[in-house]
Amino acid sequence: MGIVKKVVMNDTWAAAVVDGQVLVHEIENDQDQIRKFPHNKNSDIPIVNAAIAGDFLIMIDAQGKLRYYLIEDNATICEHKSQNPIIKVFPNFTGTKVICMDNTGNGYLFNPIDDTMLFVPNFSPNTNNVLWDIDDPELFVTIDNEKMQTYLY
Repeated sequence: MGIVKKVVMNDTWAAAVVDGQVLVHEIENDQDQIRKFPHNKNSDIPIVNAAIAGDFLIMIDAQGKLRYYLIEDNATICEHKSQNPIIKVFPNFTGTKVICMDNTGNGYLFNPIDDTMLFVPNFSPNTNNVLWDIDDPELFVTIDNEKMQTYLY
C-alpha cells in the first residue's frame, strides 16, 4: 500500500495521506469504497498534507498549493496558491475558514469563499495546533510548545 504520512478524520470521513495521494473513506459505510485524490493518479505534484472539516477535504500539494474538495460531490471548490508555499492548515469545524502556515512560518487566515488571505500578526512558526471557538466563529487560539495566543478576526 505505501507509507502513511498523516491520518485525519471527523464524524463522517477518515482520510490518510499515502504516497502523494489522499485516500478517503466514509466511516459508517459498509462498502469498501475508497476515494483517491487527486483523481489523476499520474499527477506529477504529490499531496503532502491534508485536513478534513465538515464535508471538505483540504489538501496541500508539494508546491504549497491549497486545494478544497467537496467530498460528497467529488468536486473542486477552490484552489489557492500563495506567494510562499503553504505547509500546514488548521481549518475550523465547518471548513469555512482555515489558518494556513507558509514555509516562512507566517500565519494567514484563509477564506475559501472569497479566496482572501489575511496576515495573522505574532504567529508562532512553531504552531502545532489551532483551536476554534464553537460559539464565536471569529475567535481562535494558536498553540505552540510554549504558549497559546488568542486572536479575534
